[in-house]
Amino acid sequence: MSVPDNQYFAKIYKEDLPKVKEAYADLIAGRIQTVKEEYRVVNRVNGCKHIDWVEARAAVESYDEKGKPLTLVGSSLVITERKKMETDLVSAKNRAEESNRLKSAFLANISHEIRTPLNAIIGFSSILAMTEDEEEKKEYVSIIEKNNGILLQLINDVLDLSRLESGKIKFSVKPNDLVSCCQKVLDSIRHRVKPGVRLTFTSSPESYTLKTDALRLQQLLTNLLSNAAKFTS
Repeated sequence: MSVPDNQYFAKIYKEDLPKVKEAYADLIAGRIQTVKEEYRVVNRVNGCKHIDWVEARAAVESYDEKGKPLTLVGSSLVITERKKMETDLVSAKNRAEESNRLKSAFLANISHEIRTPLNAIIGFSSILAMTEDEEEKKEYVSIIEKNNGILLQLINDVLDLSRLESGKIKFSVKPNDLVSCCQKVLDSIRHRVKPGVRLTFTSSPESYTLKTDALRLQQLLTNLLSNAAKFTS
């Protein structure tokens, strides 16, 4: 179809219009041989505004006797679906890169966290083998047990991450006593609290039933309280 330039430019999305006009001005002035631009056009569909992406190509078709362009010939291809696919691909790429960054940061952090209890277990196990004093033995055994718990929790965190990523993690939702769940978390976390910091749990005397996965709830509370124990002075 043949259209005048004012009609051609009328539907172009206003933010894209300057670059399109500039490209066609360069073509008419002879600064470039062809135009290839992607831009948005605004159409009305059933009275509603609808935006499509278009890929336009154009070249000068005919000139007057002075060499000035008279007509342009070209094509307009609707590429809305292609642009959506490109956007989705860029979004997926960004998510993958962010996931890799977070995974690398997690692994760097977890490797550091694992070394701390592991060094304590190895170190105090060696001392335990050499000491004769029963009180000292009890103290060293207690330290080893505490660090065993920390190490086990860290390993469970890594395994849970792996299960989450593979979609294999399962939830067992059933009625659980919330007070009992909290008490178990307190018992596991109490030894991590620094001297001078109080860890308190206040609840009503009666039990409270919550329909949830008790293990996941305890993991969640343990992670929150572990951070609190680590960073509260």
